[in-house]
Amino acid sequence: MALKHRVVQRFDAGDRVPEATFELARAALQGWLDTRREAPRLPTDLGARLVAIGGDFRASFQRLELDDSHVARWRVLAGKAPHTYLSTITVLVSKGGGDNWLWYDVESGRDDSHFSPPKLTLRLTKALKAEPRDRISGFTEGLRVVRIGDLGQFLDEVIEAEDRVVPALISGGTSWTAQDEDHVEKSFEPLYGLATFWKLDPEAFTEFNSLVRPGYRVYPGSVHSYHFGLDTNDDLDARRHWWFSAAEVRQSSSKDLSRRLHLEAMRSGAQIALPKALQTLNEEFERAESRRALEFFDVVMSKRKAEKATPPLPPLTTTLLRVDEGESSESVEDSPSRYSVHPEEIEHIVEQAATDFGVRISRNTPLGERLKSVFQAARRRLSEVVNSQQQKQAIENVSRQLESLVDAKTELERENDELNELLAVQDEEAREVGEILRQQRDAAAREAQRASHYANELAKLSALQTSEVDWDLPNDSYADDLLAIAVPETVHDLFEQIESLEHVSFTGDRKAASTITDAKLRDLILRDAWTIACELERYARQFGNEDGVQGLGKYIQERSISVTPAQFAADESSSVKSRKKFSAPRCFPVPEEVQEGGLVFMGTHFRLTQDNGKAMRMHIHDATPLNGRLYIGYIGVHLPSRLTS
Repeated sequence: MALKHRVVQRFDAGDRVPEATFELARAALQGWLDTRREAPRLPTDLGARLVAIGGDFRASFQRLELDDSHVARWRVLAGKAPHTYLSTITVLVSKGGGDNWLWYDVESGRDDSHFSPPKLTLRLTKALKAEPRDRISGFTEGLRVVRIGDLGQFLDEVIEAEDRVVPALISGGTSWTAQDEDHVEKSFEPLYGLATFWKLDPEAFTEFNSLVRPGYRVYPGSVHSYHFGLDTNDDLDARRHWWFSAAEVRQSSSKDLSRRLHLEAMRSGAQIALPKALQTLNEEFERAESRRALEFFDVVMSKRKAEKATPPLPPLTTTLLRVDEGESSESVEDSPSRYSVHPEEIEHIVEQAATDFGVRISRNTPLGERLKSVFQAARRRLSEVVNSQQQKQAIENVSRQLESLVDAKTELERENDELNELLAVQDEEAREVGEILRQQRDAAAREAQRASHYANELAKLSALQTSEVDWDLPNDSYADDLLAIAVPETVHDLFEQIESLEHVSFTGDRKAASTITDAKLRDLILRDAWTIACELERYARQFGNEDGVQGLGKYIQERSISVTPAQFAADESSSVKSRKKFSAPRCFPVPEEVQEGGLVFMGTHFRLTQDNGKAMRMHIHDATPLNGRLYIGYIGVHLPSRLTS
């Protein structure tokens, strides 16, 4: 069956004895069953095998005592094949003061099945007062507000906590309404126990987005899902970060949004690496299942043997033969002497043997025929006894073979562990060799990138040399005042000079451009960035003129004297735009008047240069038709894409 849902939580057992904790879990399970249409009841004498308990439900129960823990496990199978769902609830109570665990899986007979958030999760979580393992607080039904003073702890102990196993759903913004909050909280209610829910207040919202890398920022009014194991310092870890836009949140009903968030939580939960205690427990259950299978086999074979068994041969009554007078009264085996037997004694022996072997013979039948019938009955009985012995021997042989298979399985597992260790060593060696090759490839790529950059520079110089512009005459279209401004020498100077432009604004995160500082081609990158910003200013200035060019791409192609078409890309590829993990990092802030929600996808970008394998880019949004302005959202290394991830 396909695993569709998994929840792993810790809980505090307090002073309760294990049986009291198990009874709480059992009561929660029965409470859930009571809401079903057939309202099946959990019998008190459930065993390890699934048995019918009413309607389309079957259930089982197992109890294990391990060296360090008490364990109870219930399984409930609902529905009819192939539309079946198997719920497995495992409760582990530590004996030595370690962690107590609640583990709840739902498996489906169909891999493509979907279902609403299981209400059993909420019942179990509340019954055992389980926790999400984020070390801050337990589950809540509503949003937990994160204020700026709590932001550091929130990042360390929730977002980047290594032992977290449930998603953290985060929202917030500077323009949230009470209606937005009610809508999101209502969507979260059915997900109690599956995730933790957080709202960044306005100050924490701004600070959070300044601390994390662009791929992990929270967009106003949107809902973001941060999976366990997330590293917000790794740009390529965006696969553990998914989000629903403000438009999706507002346009979805609470029920639909809850369903979509549940699917996201299930996708995350299915990747959970079980804690060591639960891994060990799983192995114990597998061994117990193997033992139960062998015992069941023995019972079946014993039953078949009993059904085919025949009663033992009745003892033959000893009859002393009377020998002729004058002969000694020695036994037949001891003496070859001739003896005579009285006919009535032979008749008596034959009748008794016929009775013992169940042969019905008329006394009128000749004695020889009667002897033959008794002899044939004796042979049949002997054959049955031999066959019974052979069956017993066969069962013993099968049992020995099963024991051998179990021993062989254990030996194979040991050999497999040794082989995995050898493979791990080989993998490490292969990684070292791969790292050397990667460094060599990167070095070659850097040389090719430098050559490409110098080719672009030569193309710019060539364009300037062949330009028909009359440099001696003033030309408003080219804004001579920009030519008088010196090329910035530092990243800080670059942003200061961009702020001086009338029609161009930088709205992104300045920290993203910090990589330029350490670049070997820093001066060239700064010059390119400033040159492009100036060209954007020229474009905006001429946009409203009678002879002005409408459209940035057309302007670069026809009018630009300092930016070549090779540097300009009007949009990103379809593979980037169609996948959230690539498109989300390319969404940057703009004023509300430009885009409702304050974020816009900036697919338009310029190629600055490449340095040490890092492809520098400038992403912009052209709003000149709306307000005569252009917005730069990002300056820095190449953002993640199918080719760079």
